[in-house]
Amino acid sequence: MAVHPSGKIAAPLLHPELDVGMEWRFVFFRARNAEMAVLGAAAMLWDLATNGRSKDAKVTEYQEALLARLKEIFPAGAPQVPSSGGAT
Repeated sequence: MAVHPSGKIAAPLLHPELDVGMEWRFVFFRARNAEMAVLGAAAMLWDLATNGRSKDAKVTEYQEALLARLKEIFPAGAPQVPSSGGAT
């Protein structure tokens, strides 16, 4: 839907942060949803970098480098993804 959305006009949806009806694209593709997607992906990478076990030395080396970089980006530790928050 983000790449090839329909051109059809639809009923407005309530934007949960602005409390106003607007086109669905502004509700679906808002900053909070993007933040949740990025945090979710980063949390998965953190988990794979810390808990993944491989017999391949190159994969283990990659995991260590990935974790070092993630620690630079998230100095407080693993990214926390809220369990709720009105994300659509």
